[in-house]
Amino acid sequence: ISDQIRSFSVGVCCMASKRTSNPMQELLKRLQGYGVEIVVFEEPMILNDPVDAWPSCNCVIAFYSKGFPLDKAMQYQEKHPKTFYINDIASQQFILDRRHVYEALKRNNIPLVHHVMCSRDGWRGKGPPKFIETDNYVEVDGVRVVKPLVEKPVDAEDHNIHFYFPEAAGGGCVKVFRKIGNKSSEKHPDENDVRVDGSFIYEDFLDVDGKKDVKVYTVGHDYVFAEMRTSPVVDGIVQRDPNTGKEAREIVELSPEEKEIAQKIVKVFDQRVCGFDILRHKGKSYVCDVNGWSFVKHCPSYWDKAAKCLYKYMRDAVLRQGLPYVKAAPGSRQLVGVVALFRHADRTPKQKLKFKKVTHPDILRLLSKDPKAEAIFKGQGPEIEALRGLAERVKASVDAGDDPSALGFQPKDRAQLKPLLTVLTQLYEGLKVQIKPSKWDPAGAPTQCTVVCKWGGWLTGDGDEQARHL
Repeated sequence: ISDQIRSFSVGVCCMASKRTSNPMQELLKRLQGYGVEIVVFEEPMILNDPVDAWPSCNCVIAFYSKGFPLDKAMQYQEKHPKTFYINDIASQQFILDRRHVYEALKRNNIPLVHHVMCSRDGWRGKGPPKFIETDNYVEVDGVRVVKPLVEKPVDAEDHNIHFYFPEAAGGGCVKVFRKIGNKSSEKHPDENDVRVDGSFIYEDFLDVDGKKDVKVYTVGHDYVFAEMRTSPVVDGIVQRDPNTGKEAREIVELSPEEKEIAQKIVKVFDQRVCGFDILRHKGKSYVCDVNGWSFVKHCPSYWDKAAKCLYKYMRDAVLRQGLPYVKAAPGSRQLVGVVALFRHADRTPKQKLKFKKVTHPDILRLLSKDPKAEAIFKGQGPEIEALRGLAERVKASVDAGDDPSALGFQPKDRAQLKPLLTVLTQLYEGLKVQIKPSKWDPAGAPTQCTVVCKWGGWLTGDGDEQARHL
């Protein structure tokens, strides 16, 4: 049976500078070689036209860079839920804040360097932190990071990262920035004080093996590519290939542990094409940054494999959408499709938590789009993250002795708060949260609701095999 399908469309929705870059053109050229129709979302249309005017496509490649209207792209995804997205658009907003990135990495047991977050922007409703700096360490709300340390802005688009050294090592600071000519960092021997005019993450400085960082590039779960470059903190001089003039990078094989990390990052951030950085230190590997859409710049074999993997993902998704097969040759017969309904198979248990007569204002606000209708949130997204933070705060208050009734919950809900927090934190498979309004004020605003959290019911590996071999 042929698995060929009619040519399908792939929309490319990104800023013009990214779309016309050499790596992207190499990818699109290879996808066209597979018979794919490329639909370009021109930059003026992305910036100026309403989302309803954007074209419909079977698949979409969309990713953020400076100036890209992420909110509009998220609206497009909501209007076209059946479209297959190489990188989930809504999830990209979390990659723009290093605090969200670090929290997600920590929740999923992905190795991180010891660090502390210093938020001065009221993040998650928190007040100003208690901050202490000496010649040899910084301390935020009682958590200490000893110099040498790394200071990163929480804004992931801000690449002005500073390294501070202790008095015993001569003090001073090394400022790292995006490459300017042949420079990527500068030493400032007389600057010893960290920045206090923003929000930052402070983490231990690791003397990385070989003085080199590892840059990792994923293409879904099927392909991962990695290369090393000299760490910019070493001397700030960009090492270049004498033949090409490009930054010198060395292709490197990842360890089984590092490949497992790559698999996790693809799943956690819902980004098939995703770049991240690894620090290797004394035989261990730590993730220090996640960048979202990243593509290798000068490697034709990578472009070949990446295009092959992406075409496979998109072709399979289009087949699931039910696009017709190519007509069979005269005289041959072709199986159009198989439809099977499985009422019984090995699957994970279906489970749920139910909270009645909830009056917490933050939960009621999630009904703002339509106060009369039920709201449903699945997987990971800003609403699930908001609910997780709320559950964490309510549980902490109840554990401290507060009455659940004063917090918008019922006394009998006390025992369910811990499992609710666990489910929202671990993002269990099949996670779905339903919020159903049950009472309203005279103006029509909801004043009470029922919250139902469900998860499970997914096929196990055995169940999948049963379905395939029936």
